[in-house]
Amino acid sequence: MAVIGAGIEVLFDLLSGPEAETKYGAPYLLAHRGELHAALASAVPNRRDLRPG
Repeated sequence: MAVIGAGIEVLFDLLSGPEAETKYGAPYLLAHRGELHAALASAVPNRRDLRPG
């Protein structure tokens, strides 16, 4: 995936898919911050008896 700037130049090129896994030894994962927060929050038990401070 290449990101193109306003001047039509390539700002950076990002490997993904099998090419990234081959080069880095693991797949490249992309997640929206809100989706990542929701996934992390869902992994934590809901403990209403805990209070901050």
